[in-house]
Amino acid sequence: MLQIMISSFGFLFAQNPSRHFMDIFEKETHSDRSMQFGHFINVEQLSFFPDTLPSWFFNPPVSSPQKVYAVGISDPDLTADDAFEQALYRAKVLAVLYNTSTIEYFRDVFTSVKDDDKYLGYRQRFDTYFKITASQPASKNQFLVIDQHLTRYNESIVLVSFNPKPKTGDDEITTRISAIASMLYIEAQVGDAFEPQSAFDLISEIRHQDDIYQTASYTIIQKGNREQTRSMFKDQEIRYPMFVYRYSNPSWKAYTKPLVCHAGLWGAYMQQMLQHLTLTTEQNNIHLRSLGQQTEPEATELAREVSSKSMRIKLLTVDFSEKNIIFDITLE
Repeated sequence: MLQIMISSFGFLFAQNPSRHFMDIFEKETHSDRSMQFGHFINVEQLSFFPDTLPSWFFNPPVSSPQKVYAVGISDPDLTADDAFEQALYRAKVLAVLYNTSTIEYFRDVFTSVKDDDKYLGYRQRFDTYFKITASQPASKNQFLVIDQHLTRYNESIVLVSFNPKPKTGDDEITTRISAIASMLYIEAQVGDAFEPQSAFDLISEIRHQDDIYQTASYTIIQKGNREQTRSMFKDQEIRYPMFVYRYSNPSWKAYTKPLVCHAGLWGAYMQQMLQHLTLTTEQNNIHLRSLGQQTEPEATELAREVSSKSMRIKLLTVDFSEKNIIFDITLE
């Protein structure tokens, strides 16, 4: 006689467990879900070998006040033309962010201790908010595509240069490029329990004088080991499959493990660049003030770190490890 089993969701089944799981398998693998794992539309031939990115991705030209260089990356599984358009758009937005940005940062540190419980009574929380904003007029002639690469996952990678000062007599229609990049990171600990939460956003707009404009946004939300992404471009949601995307550096030795990104290269690039910039700003915060207070039978303390400054972001080099993108960036 079959033993009665109860799933973690409280469902009771005893007649045919193998049939139960087969039904789930059929439903999950044959339903019409564009974000289904491994379900590509525009990638004609899949390979589990990593895509080797060009050397200029890892060592782009060094920016100066006269010329800014930036790399834009599209979402996976687009047509070649659509991928190039999105990557070029993102490269322009990053070039403006790199040129002159206002960087704002604050971090709240809250600690409380209750005397009646030495362990469970201990609570600690760190709330970190980081934001970069930029807005600058620019024309088409101020940008130049230096090089491009199309990955085996139909991601376009575009290297552009940006001349912050328009050429004399430039009669191109002027645009205004605006962008806000932000990160919210919350670390909370109660006793031995710890689970971080974070949200990353890049919201941008390119507006022309005739009031024609393009908008885009990219959002990553993480809670523990779970992650959700959403990409919008020109008022359309871009959907692509979760997959084991692999990337390698041409300078690596043979058999080096590739970088693995389950949501494509752009999500990891944007997220880890914001994390790097946050850490760099945190180490150079301007103002620290204590908002502490003492009460009985518990003690609480709140401190706040605050930083706000105008900066130029200079990307020097990029490298990969198995799980991370490593940035070398200076703030001027």
